[in-house]
Amino acid sequence: MSPENYFETLPSNLGVIIHTSIIRDNRPILVVAHDTDGEWSFMDGGVVLSTNLSMVALREILELDPSLQELGTLPRGHYAERTDRHTPWSIQALDDLE
Repeated sequence: MSPENYFETLPSNLGVIIHTSIIRDNRPILVVAHDTDGEWSFMDGGVVLSTNLSMVALREILELDPSLQELGTLPRGHYAERTDRHTPWSIQALDDLE
């Protein structure tokens, strides 16, 4: 049985957290987190402050970078990171960040 693709079951207008530089400065998405509560966040790998975060619809993120579709099976409590737009994702448990 293949893992559930969350992106196929979530509403496309679901609010997700995004680092504003991804939209404002066209920075690549380099870190994607799926926390234990089911929340999703998409970051550029830079410093994260509450002042540089925003909420956007999941659909906008997937349109911005269609390669993110492959992370739809990212389990809760895990994150994926890559060094640039063209490198493969590395998946780790969020516990590994502590």
